[in-house]
Amino acid sequence: MSTTEPKLDEIRTGEVSTTRQCREVVLMTANADKTKVLTEFLESNDIKVMPALTGKLALDLIDRHCADVVIYDYDCKHLSLPEFKTLARRMHSSVTIIAFGPKWDGKTQHHADYYLNEPVAHRELLHALTQYANF
Repeated sequence: MSTTEPKLDEIRTGEVSTTRQCREVVLMTANADKTKVLTEFLESNDIKVMPALTGKLALDLIDRHCADVVIYDYDCKHLSLPEFKTLARRMHSSVTIIAFGPKWDGKTQHHADYYLNEPVAHRELLHALTQYANF
């Protein structure tokens, strides 16, 4: 059994691909450790990460780069998930929001396209990207 992390191409097709795409995500979290771990993992899967420490910066990145995916840390206190979703969809109507955080309370689940409980499992994050963001 392999101890290496799954790669996005392997999750999507079941085999390793020799072609590479440039894919971009906005990673909205104010936690440096989460940013580092998720950025390293995503970049190892040829995904460009644009970190955003605040909701304002995340919205600016969506607007300037037409980012198709936002990975939203539920612990961000700068902008609530419902408010963020409303503003993000005004800029880019098809942006996919993948949120993660502690066990969900059921009140805000409908504000994101996909939810991950912490700690974030890399395989589940890749699954969300392939199923909900067409990566």
